[in-house]
Amino acid sequence: MRLAAAGCSEPELWAENDEWSAALLASRDAEEGLRAFAERRPPVWTGH
Repeated sequence: MRLAAAGCSEPELWAENDEWSAALLASRDAEEGLRAFAERRPPVWTGH
């Protein structure tokens, strides 16, 4: 994860954002969050 955007172009930052977003959405926690929301219960996060 990049801590500072200085010296990077906007397309580079969007590409990095896309990579992180894809990894996040593929996580078990993302699935649990959606399932918990649909079931109207608190999510049980695992960090995976």
